[in-house]
Amino acid sequence: FTPSDVLSGTLRLIIAVPMGYAFAAIASQSVGPFIAFAVGAFPLAELTSMLQRLANKTLGQASSVEASDDIIKLQGINRAIAERLSGEDITTVTHVGYCDPVKLSMRSNLSFNFVTDCVNQALAWMYFRHDLDKIRPLGMRGATEIKHLIDAYDDNANPDHNRAIVSFPLIAAILKQDPDTLQIVFREIAEDPFTIFLDRVWT
Repeated sequence: FTPSDVLSGTLRLIIAVPMGYAFAAIASQSVGPFIAFAVGAFPLAELTSMLQRLANKTLGQASSVEASDDIIKLQGINRAIAERLSGEDITTVTHVGYCDPVKLSMRSNLSFNFVTDCVNQALAWMYFRHDLDKIRPLGMRGATEIKHLIDAYDDNANPDHNRAIVSFPLIAAILKQDPDTLQIVFREIAEDPFTIFLDRVWT
């Protein structure tokens, strides 16, 4: 139960009546009360999103860039979770990737394991976007899995070294990338300080 919950609830109470009147005024007399009630029942974030989409459509402004970085793209995040994160000013995948998972877990009341999993996915999603879905079945779900692959690839004594050597070209083929350039991307992800932090938390 965070301060943002109290402020959000207060704001909804303040704007519920004028918004109900405004929406009911443009409807017929028979359905006006129902529309007024329905508007009050909608979450504030959803109403704001609806108004933004309507404004963009009316003004002819595209919002494809914002939509492509929507945190709803990550596994495990639905609209309800997105609203809770939005209350903490976490609104994009990039925000998730570089947030403080300890503070976010405490302020949002989401479990620490869930938050770190979202951060893990976000760090990889920033590089691959929807292509990340293609390599999840191969065990590459996020940044820490990529780091484990790179660590095994570089360490001849690692029991998974041979499997990593064999797997890397297969992953590159699925992503339709050159193995050498993909290795650069994987190493950037693996050496990111946030990835290293997640790996230490995991182990």
